[in-house]
Amino acid sequence: AARRLVEYFEAVADDIGLSRPGAQIVELGAGTGWLSMALAKNLPNAKRVVATEMGAGGALRWLRRNVRANERIDTLATEECDWSTYLGGEPTKSGYGDDVADDVAPKTDAPRPETERTETETETETARSASASSSSSTLDSTAWDFIVGSDLVYDDSGVAMLPRVFRRLLDNAHANARAATDGGEKNATGPPPAAYYAH
Repeated sequence: AARRLVEYFEAVADDIGLSRPGAQIVELGAGTGWLSMALAKNLPNAKRVVATEMGAGGALRWLRRNVRANERIDTLATEECDWSTYLGGEPTKSGYGDDVADDVAPKTDAPRPETERTETETETETARSASASSSSSTLDSTAWDFIVGSDLVYDDSGVAMLPRVFRRLLDNAHANARAATDGGEKNATGPPPAAYYAH
């Protein structure tokens, strides 16, 4: 689906304003980062392209590793975006057992009461919460021109959250663009923010 979305964007980039200077693009659930990397490479006039992914299960870690290994584009960045915390819920648990940050030792197999939490687990959760809060602030304070994604829903919770995440990002992008225009920022006018999804 990501390949088809890139083909579509290549065909209509000028028509939809994707190729205009200063465009800001965010990709939800970037996975390997291929779509964001392709957009950043093919859109040299973009202000920035941000690939997002949840931290749970090492997804963000793998995204960042792929981006570092494959592309050296100044306009390309990565951000954490756990849809659940973005919408005010609890952090997503991956189920793969590797929700611990890279720089934190894994949990021991020794049994302990459910209510007891190690200092490492508390620090990890605090760091993940702070990171998610910072990312939400960045995502909400940017006047995104395009919000994109492909192959993002695999279960009922994803189906329920995805439209709400798109709606929140679009509403905030629209409000930020309007504030920039009202504030007299140069190049603050353009088409309204748009969302594109392929599955």
